[in-house]
Amino acid sequence: MRLSSWLGSADSESPALEFASGRAISWRSLVSSLVADSQAPCFAGVTEVIVYAEDGTKALYGFLLGWELGASVAILPHRPESKEKDSDFDDVIDARLRSLIHSNARKEHVQGATTRPPELDRCRSEFKLTLNTSGSSGVPKAVEIGEKSVRFQAQAVAAALNVKSNDRQLFYMPINYVYGLSIVLTWLISGGVLAIPCASISRPSLLFAEIISRKITIFSGVPYTYSLLTKWGIAKLKNSHIRMLTQAGGRLKDRDLKELLELGPNIAVWIMYGQTEFSGRIAQYKPTLETAKRGCVGPPLPGIGVRVNEPNSDGEGEIYLDSPSICENASEFMDKRVWEGVPYYGTGDIGSFVDGQLFILGRNKNFVKIGGRRVAMTPIQLALESVLGIEACFICADEGKRERLLIGIYSNQYRSVQKQAEVVAALEYSGVEKSVFSNLLGRVPFRIFVLEGDIPRVENGKPEIWRINQILNKAAYEKQAIHIRL
Repeated sequence: MRLSSWLGSADSESPALEFASGRAISWRSLVSSLVADSQAPCFAGVTEVIVYAEDGTKALYGFLLGWELGASVAILPHRPESKEKDSDFDDVIDARLRSLIHSNARKEHVQGATTRPPELDRCRSEFKLTLNTSGSSGVPKAVEIGEKSVRFQAQAVAAALNVKSNDRQLFYMPINYVYGLSIVLTWLISGGVLAIPCASISRPSLLFAEIISRKITIFSGVPYTYSLLTKWGIAKLKNSHIRMLTQAGGRLKDRDLKELLELGPNIAVWIMYGQTEFSGRIAQYKPTLETAKRGCVGPPLPGIGVRVNEPNSDGEGEIYLDSPSICENASEFMDKRVWEGVPYYGTGDIGSFVDGQLFILGRNKNFVKIGGRRVAMTPIQLALESVLGIEACFICADEGKRERLLIGIYSNQYRSVQKQAEVVAALEYSGVEKSVFSNLLGRVPFRIFVLEGDIPRVENGKPEIWRINQILNKAAYEKQAIHIRL
């Protein structure tokens, strides 16, 4: 199905894309432009398209045009230095965006066809998307997502969140990140407005100010984004048009979640769990101050089945899913188990499924064996991050000869501390959960480091866990002092 025939808002004169200058592109203009461009002679027989997320709005239009062409679209983060531009594709997009943005696009649209000739459709293959996983915990994997999976995600997530045609979302996440793509898909299916910001997350104060000035109603972010937002002053959103905040991309700190929930009942908070391998969202949870449960990510989207493989006495084990939006090449790198004749694919996450609610404890690789004991690193990490002044905590196993945990705390409050015993004493004095030291770390050898400098992050804001783990192991191997620079 071509994008133009799937969109319910194709003939609407309401704005689809809005720029900081005040100019806007209507849905009718956008869709008729896509149809006209897809019929350009230079695209005859085109079956593969590559767009680069760093190009921003141009990448967005390229993605939409690739879908309209029925092509296989790969979204990469950056254009390789050795890669020359595809002159036809780049020139068409450049010219189209210039004409749309600099004309009175809300009143005018491209003259020409608004539907595709049947003979052109017959020569096209079905749209398919290729994304890479974020690479925050290792080497990125190429994930192939079919059109049915894309449409399922758009419809299921928009329905669960009740995204409406009068909603306004901020387009600041790269679309090669599946969460950023999810924002685009809910915009497409709802027929709302996608606001193109002036600033990026690298200039957070300016970006967050646009939430208010651009009358954004739905804002989405990863934990790092919300950490910055709370520092900026999240209470400012009480006087904005925001009606919904969504979060994905890892576990949100308890204190940041509390600040979000304290904004009041008029701003809904949704905690979302997903993976690129499942084309985006898996489960969504709407907590309140009274009902919030640590680790809960809510019920799975309709149509997604959940199994817990080899659960322990607490019902905890690796989560496996049967999802309509599983990637097409899942068998190449995902573990498959069959229950009652139905294939389920492993998420790599440990959790439980209780009364229809999915709970995530952490990645399977976040459990290590130390001295014959299986140690869960996530509870230690969460407890340490709950200490006021600790912005982040990273834990891994020592890859050297010694069986122990390596712990890195990112904080400005421990610069004068020179010995591990002093760090532990300071943490206990700060009110860290006593069970961390008595029940967990009290039985496991560990080494603590105080991290300084900038946390290395991938483009979507998630920490580069693998790189931080390398730094911790290098410091342990070289017997460096307690303070190490990232």
